[in-house]
Amino acid sequence: MTGITVFTEWMTMMSRVIALVLVTTSATFGENDPLDVRVVGIGEVRYVDLDPGKSDNGFGAFSWDATKQPGLTLSLRLTGEAAERATHYGFIEVSSAKTDQGEELKLVKGSNFSFSDPHKEFVLIDRNMMFMGMSDKPEDELAIDLKFSVPSRVTKRIEYLDGSLKLLTGEKQDVVFKRIQSKTGQVLTNPILEQAGVSIKINEPGQAMLSSGNHDREINLQLSGKVENILGIEVVDSHGVSMVSSSMSSTFGGSTTRVIETTERIGPGSRLKVQVVINTETVLVPLKIRALAMP
Repeated sequence: MTGITVFTEWMTMMSRVIALVLVTTSATFGENDPLDVRVVGIGEVRYVDLDPGKSDNGFGAFSWDATKQPGLTLSLRLTGEAAERATHYGFIEVSSAKTDQGEELKLVKGSNFSFSDPHKEFVLIDRNMMFMGMSDKPEDELAIDLKFSVPSRVTKRIEYLDGSLKLLTGEKQDVVFKRIQSKTGQVLTNPILEQAGVSIKINEPGQAMLSSGNHDREINLQLSGKVENILGIEVVDSHGVSMVSSSMSSTFGGSTTRVIETTERIGPGSRLKVQVVINTETVLVPLKIRALAMP
């Protein structure tokens, strides 16, 4: 196979993966709170491993390479006040979806790239990931992908798709705890954390399996309650500058352990900064798509 042939096949694949479409739906959740839901792209990937014994990451196996993950992806954009206030999205459901051939589209649940599943739980919104590569990331938009099984080759359009997803909105609050060295073994108390339904305990260094062993440069936290209401935790210095070099979490038995490693020794001036969301509200976003052309 020549270089020209490979390039041509790659361009053909990309032309099938990327397509802009103009399908718009909208929903109103309050008198002045419209939310527009648009399909901004549709992509199709077909891949069969013809030599699973020798090629890298055979068909059906875990792969970081998106070009080797068969599926039909609909890229959605949600725009409006509810999208701007949202801290999480999740509970994606598709009640019915069929092609012009009468074939039912099956929603692919789970993800190779995350331990969270937006189909059965709320997932923290990370706009840096959603809009990766964009210098100006929109504050009132969300980018969400829906992935389906690959339909037959003769499919020309998605006849209809009905479903929904949920947004969790609320008020963001920062809480700062000083002299965290002296609080080892204690549960941190604060009215904001109580309102958020969150409990944070500082455990002894080295107790967690995730510990690096460098005890003077790590903090071991035990999180419980409505952990999904925690938007961020970091160790900062007396000027509020982040000292975090890495952060790892594990969840077991309804409790989450988070070990934060710092760039320098945790001293008397080190503080723990916690951002939580309070006064939360769940917003149901209906999805209704009609006559969407295939790429």
